[in-house]
Amino acid sequence: MVDADLEHAYMPSIWNHQHLSPDEVLAKHFAIVAAESEKARQELTVISDIRYGTTPKNSMDLYCSGPTVKAGGVLFAYVHGGYWQALTKEDSAYFARTICKSVENSVFVAVDYVLATETVYGSEAKMKSIWEQMTPAYAALRDVADRLDCSGIFLCGHSAGAHLVTAMLSGAFEPSQRKSLFRKLKGLWLLSGVYDLVPISKTSVNDPLQLSKEEIQDCSPHNRVADIVHNLGATTSCSVKIMYGEFDPPAFHKQSQNFFEEVNNYVQTQPDYVHIRIKPPVEVKDRDHFDLVDYTVLEENYVLTDVVEVLKRHLQESQTFRFTEGVEGVETVDIKDVLVDFKVK
Repeated sequence: MVDADLEHAYMPSIWNHQHLSPDEVLAKHFAIVAAESEKARQELTVISDIRYGTTPKNSMDLYCSGPTVKAGGVLFAYVHGGYWQALTKEDSAYFARTICKSVENSVFVAVDYVLATETVYGSEAKMKSIWEQMTPAYAALRDVADRLDCSGIFLCGHSAGAHLVTAMLSGAFEPSQRKSLFRKLKGLWLLSGVYDLVPISKTSVNDPLQLSKEEIQDCSPHNRVADIVHNLGATTSCSVKIMYGEFDPPAFHKQSQNFFEEVNNYVQTQPDYVHIRIKPPVEVKDRDHFDLVDYTVLEENYVLTDVVEVLKRHLQESQTFRFTEGVEGVETVDIKDVLVDFKVK
């Protein structure tokens, strides 16, 4: 049964500050991200449908400013939102042009996944399966980064996508597996995320999901903090940035703040994890749930500006390290050649 108060609290379209109706703001957002993603396909080199699982939706698209990349570059992966029932990777490359053109030697990857509304996949369209898709998705990202000789992996997710980025980090891996998987992970951006599914189970969002008690428990990031932190602990250095719009629903503010406190408190109990850098959530002024990511011009998008600055800083530090340490690597890598027979290790 839908709880009317929670239904209102967890519908970001109701809270928008753009003087639009809920339907209008959703239509505007979908139109913007689709148009910007199409521009990326027209202007960038694209490798489509890199598979990481058994269905066509278990795939990702890679974007780059040209057909080759130099050793030591960065991979930025984006997981779209849509409350686990809308959008696709084809709609989710709207940051690609700005990142690939602003950050030399970068690749952008849009990650797709089976949605709860895609009943053609049967039982796979459940939260547990959506959550579990993220483990092979991240393994594929790591493998792509290795093939391209990237020095760092950066992850970003918006709304339900932020929830799924944490899913990538939630596996109970052995220490040796953690080091292999996460050694190149350098940063996360969690944008207007959902980290506790209990309230979602009492809204209309749950109609296609039909969350079970087990899924609410196992697929809520705030219940997986220990695994997430231990996996982040396998990195050599990693920043975690949590952001939301000033005009996001207050419930989303609270979810982000609570998740930060839970993760930060656990990190403080682990003296060996001083390299995990997590800062208090940032409230992005004059932005709501949708225009937090809609703008693709750097001067108008706080998130993109921060991403570009972080990626550039990492590249500078990485290049300095490779030079001083005499690290050898292939000067340039042809993307299509190294990914033509791609399979997850």
